[in-house]
Amino acid sequence: MIVSDDHAGLVTAAGMCFQGSTWQRCQYHFGKNVRSHLPMRLHGEISGRLKSIWEASDRATSEVPISKLLDDYHGHKGFVEWFEENVEDCLAVFDQPPTHRRRLRTTNSIERMNEEIRRRTEPIRIFPSREAVLRMLTALWEDIHESWITGRVYLNMETLKEWEERKENAYQTRDEEMVL
Repeated sequence: MIVSDDHAGLVTAAGMCFQGSTWQRCQYHFGKNVRSHLPMRLHGEISGRLKSIWEASDRATSEVPISKLLDDYHGHKGFVEWFEENVEDCLAVFDQPPTHRRRLRTTNSIERMNEEIRRRTEPIRIFPSREAVLRMLTALWEDIHESWITGRVYLNMETLKEWEERKENAYQTRDEEMVL
């Protein structure tokens, strides 16, 4: 699964380089884009409405707040058309286990790493050489990697495996019932 904002070059590159992967549009960036299609007085309200979509228990359940939102904003024709065209990009995360969704729905992990790089490079401002920058960044990334593999688990892959097995069993059971 690849998570990014809706930059056309990123989406195209992801499709070409990681064929067969799923693309998830960052829900945070989508929310920022939504605000550009509505008057400022509706920004606070739309944020809460989007949250109810993102926090739905599954893909089918997310349809209820989506439909309600589209009905309630029918007076904002440009927004409704844009929303209908783009909201589907933000829902790929529902194909993942519920325990993974919170981590996979936005680009927060990448943004956090970029922030850490800025925090470490801004005080230095001018590096003596390209190699010095690479040494510092490599040390930073190694430190982050080490804390991820020895400390907290970002995504538990056992949970993913169990979830996929349960899903497969449910499909097999459904197929067997349809044959009967």
